[in-house]
Amino acid sequence: MKRLALLWLLSLPAWAEDDLLKVGKTPAEKLDEKTAKAKDNVDKALATLKRKKAATTAALFALGGPQPAAPLPDPTAPDETFQQTFRTLLRGQSQGGDGTLPPMPDIKLAALVRKPQIPPAVLLKIDGQVVMAESGEEISLIREGRAIQVRVQEIGEDSVRLLVIPHNELLTLH
Repeated sequence: MKRLALLWLLSLPAWAEDDLLKVGKTPAEKLDEKTAKAKDNVDKALATLKRKKAATTAALFALGGPQPAAPLPDPTAPDETFQQTFRTLLRGQSQGGDGTLPPMPDIKLAALVRKPQIPPAVLLKIDGQVVMAESGEEISLIREGRAIQVRVQEIGEDSVRLLVIPHNELLTLH
């Protein structure tokens, strides 16, 4: 009897393994199947909507109704001038291909702004455009496809000191 019980206990793991193999799909596998079905349903719905949109657009066109507007340009896409200037800056070339510097901008002091409890500022008129800056700020310009920077180095009592790059000229405006 003991031998029979011992044989039965030894054969039990084999039956248990067969039962484990018959368990079926795991919850993760079931979820993957549901996700795949949902994705297929969404893809079918999108295809149907695209067909309906095309049919509606064709019907409106045939009736002479309003035409769909052309898509607007991407406002975040830089224009060609900006891209060209950026490429030049990346290459470290502030000068033109022939080694000349871009023309010096026309810079005039419009006003010195002083107010209690705030840092002094300066109003500059650069090529006809009025710009406000504080000490240490940089103003970037693009002239003839090349970048120019105007750094406000110091704002004094009655003057302002500017550094114009790539010309490396120090200007003092009164």
